[in-house]
Amino acid sequence: RHGLNRLPRGTRTRKVHTKRYQKQVPGHHIQMDVKFLTFKGKQGEKVRRFQYTASDLFQFNRLRSIRPDRQFFFGTDEMFLGATALGSDGGIGSTYNLIGYVYVGIEDAVSRNGIESARKLQNKANELISILISVGVIAGLKHSLNRIGVPVGPCRAPFRTPAPEVLTKLDAWLDLNGYAANSFGWSCGVRILVFFEIEIGA
Repeated sequence: RHGLNRLPRGTRTRKVHTKRYQKQVPGHHIQMDVKFLTFKGKQGEKVRRFQYTASDLFQFNRLRSIRPDRQFFFGTDEMFLGATALGSDGGIGSTYNLIGYVYVGIEDAVSRNGIESARKLQNKANELISILISVGVIAGLKHSLNRIGVPVGPCRAPFRTPAPEVLTKLDAWLDLNGYAANSFGWSCGVRILVFFEIEIGA
């Protein structure tokens, strides 16, 4: 359908009821990670959503154009601004647990044509993401949440808790941006919904 073929059966999948597809493009191959999510609505009806977690905004735009009647959530935190500008209905990501207000701000700025404000917010998110990549995203997020007073426990295998000296830069970013140790509270603007993957938008 739409020129998309199922991935080989041997491809590893997560323990989530999703279907993944790949599409061949002349000259090379790309893989698109599209998840078909199913929820129950307020009246018990079946609600379907699409989560796009690849980093190819062109493919995202094409999928969005094919099905304008469906809702699409973007899943790459560091490219949220681009996806929002292309019509994403929201996002599902990990850093939303710590700086969810930043992504809500990006959506608000784009809706008001405030591209400069949106760019500054995406830069702020990407500064944090860059640091998390250097220490380990899961480990870094757990450390950050535990540090500000949200008890999420230590990392479980195969993830490891980074050594204290590795976390110096992350702690400095947290302090600089108002996330001092044991500072969790509504005053700091953090919205914790579901650890590691939450939705914003419609």
